[in-house]
Amino acid sequence: MDTNNKIMFMIYNNQVLFLQNSNMDFREWYLSLDGDINNYDSLIRGFVIKDKMIFFKGNFNYDEEVINAAIEYSDYIKKVIKNDELRVFCGIKQEGMYNEWEPILELTEKDFEERKQVVLDDSTAIAIEKLGTDKVLEPMIEFKNDYEDPEFQKIAVKYTKTVFIICIILKVILVLLGKITIGGFDLLLILAQVGLLGFCIHGFKVNHPKIKIVSVLAALSLFLMFDLGDIILGAIYLFFVIDAESIKEGKSIIVQLSKVIKEKISKKKGNN
Repeated sequence: MDTNNKIMFMIYNNQVLFLQNSNMDFREWYLSLDGDINNYDSLIRGFVIKDKMIFFKGNFNYDEEVINAAIEYSDYIKKVIKNDELRVFCGIKQEGMYNEWEPILELTEKDFEERKQVVLDDSTAIAIEKLGTDKVLEPMIEFKNDYEDPEFQKIAVKYTKTVFIICIILKVILVLLGKITIGGFDLLLILAQVGLLGFCIHGFKVNHPKIKIVSVLAALSLFLMFDLGDIILGAIYLFFVIDAESIKEGKSIIVQLSKVIKEKISKKKGNN
């Protein structure tokens, strides 16, 4: 491992600290910051050397915590170092002379996408847990769908995708009609609807533990646009996520909303 122009970094108190051109090693640097020596082995730290960014802890080892830290902080480090081409690694293989040591695990784009999705899912679940939404809504709503059934999960994914597409179409129509603007509360509401529906598509695929509540929230978010099309779409989706048998799969959305969409398009043409 060529250590010329090496930049050291450590994640201390949820901040990334950097050190360059110093004779201190990591332990000395950590102690100079009044770090507790008993916590040193769990300290996540690393090097930036040439085109490599390497995360590790303990005796140059890595685990899930190190990988998650690499996912979370690597973009920030690239920004500070001003090098977007850095490759991200975890752990160092201690074989041969020190200058021959090489990193162990390289993180790919797929790793970043998958783990960021997990982080998103967990963050959403935590937010819902803090709100207590699941504890409030579940006793109030009698869910009749079997969310453990793979067949229902497949249908739910297709159904939610249909709702997602129609939701986008309705927003385009509303913008063209001048009913909403791409900014302020309208934009926040659109992002919330798209985000919740997007989560539902993924949640049904993996049978996320919070999918019942998030799907209800997604349906309710559609009502907040106070547009007839969104209200109908939200009502139909709400019925579906609670009791899919209460409506015919897919057809109810298309039949009821196609009329609304046609009316809006005709109205737009008439105004022109």
